Amino acid sequence: MTDQIQQGYAFGRELALDALEAADKDGRDFRPNDVYAGILTTLMQGLYALAPTEEAAEEIISFSTSTALKDWEAEKKQRGEG
Repeated sequence: MTDQIQQGYAFGRELALDALEAADKDGRDFRPNDVYAGILTTLMQGLYALAPTEEAAEEIISFSTSTALKDWEAEKKQRGEG
């Protein structure tokens, strides 16, 4: 990844964490899965709208899914859970 891509990725990650924290602190009694589904659906719809093609959007979605799973597995391993 180029430095610009890494910085954009890190900024997007910070925004997502801020959104999740805001949802957690909101105080309303929503199931986290429903909130995450709403966030993910909105982000993905925006991605499809901005990407040059649906295939390009799907490549980003695939990369993101794969990266999230790898990061989650590494985190579990660090905690001694997997």
